[in-house]
Amino acid sequence: MQVYERAGVTIAGLATRTTNQAESDPNTGLIGPLYQRFFSENISQQIANADLTSRYAVYTHYASDHQGEYDLIVGHAVSGEQPVAAGLTQITIPAQRYLRWQATIAQPSDVFGLWVQIWDYFSQPQTYQRSYTADFEYYDFAQPEQVEIWIAIQ
Repeated sequence: MQVYERAGVTIAGLATRTTNQAESDPNTGLIGPLYQRFFSENISQQIANADLTSRYAVYTHYASDHQGEYDLIVGHAVSGEQPVAAGLTQITIPAQRYLRWQATIAQPSDVFGLWVQIWDYFSQPQTYQRSYTADFEYYDFAQPEQVEIWIAIQ
């Protein structure tokens, strides 16, 4: 695994608070409805100074680890601190060290499969430990079949 040092980036978008246990049941999951709202309400166009060449899904404010509650913000990078429209959230992903996973995806369940690999990786003794500050999925619209998942490490 290669360690990357990343600068901070500010993201604005829609947010929810959930758990992986809630997401395992279609009746209680909040991520699917969050994405549906993001696309159906054209949230991208409501974000001032948004970089519309990519999309982020930021996992942050962890209550404990990957089994506890966390916030998910789906949105776009913005240039610095911007006022956000009502109902939107803004967060700055901190500058820190990350491990990166990449995959080709054909459907949303492929992203979940990549998360399972990450959880499996960190369930074993590793050189690197997760920091649980802010992890994120990165979608570059120039490569729509690709996803990168960046995991913050100590």
